[in-house]
Amino acid sequence: MLDADVRDCFASIDLDALVALLERRCWRANASTNAEVVGALRAAGNDEAGSEPLGDGALVSLGPGRSVNRAVGVGPELEDRDLDRLERFFSNRGLPASVEVSSLTGEATLLRLAARGYRPQSFRSVFAAVLPLADRSPDVDGIEIVEVDDSNVDEWLEVLADGNEITTAEGREISDEFGRAAHAVAGSTDFLAVIDGQAAGCGSLQVADGVGLFGGAATRPALGVLARSPPPLPANSAPWTRTVG
Repeated sequence: MLDADVRDCFASIDLDALVALLERRCWRANASTNAEVVGALRAAGNDEAGSEPLGDGALVSLGPGRSVNRAVGVGPELEDRDLDRLERFFSNRGLPASVEVSSLTGEATLLRLAARGYRPQSFRSVFAAVLPLADRSPDVDGIEIVEVDDSNVDEWLEVLADGNEITTAEGREISDEFGRAAHAVAGSTDFLAVIDGQAAGCGSLQVADGVGLFGGAATRPALGVLARSPPPLPANSAPWTRTVG
């Protein structure tokens, strides 16, 4: 049972404000990471990639056919002048305007978007948790987690493309281009899940502003039952999270 002082402490917390604060922190981390990927792409010769700050977030364009061409972390409230700027950014790049909004986005912003013809295209869930700071990774029977470096980055790119069922030459070029750029970003660590000496799956950890973002999870379809769920990288990544920030 909680004593009276502890109960009073919890009762005084504005949970809505706390959720909003945590959401903004996650949005900023996501926007910062995407902007860093743009920088890495441009450094590698992709002049189509670009980003601009907008509010706490960023307008991000990796180029036609790429995975991220949208405004990231720019809410929760957007005025007409913000949307004008957003639409100019993507129009200048020959791309449709696209923006991520959260469940905390205000009604006025949603109505403003609807009036301009924006419609929901997809939904995704974001889960957050505090990871235990263990001194070592827990053992996972039959699976070895290997950090990606220059010696196995090509193998990681192969698993990433295979796990996402990329079969065309153009698709593979785009996947490899993005993978190498994301791998080069400071605070990014990539992993392979190895079973019986064979790379079976992959995942990535990106740390920005003290927030660890897990993504890039893919499992080779040929691995059968394992392909129905991503490799257990989050459970094995706490020590790496502690090391990189």
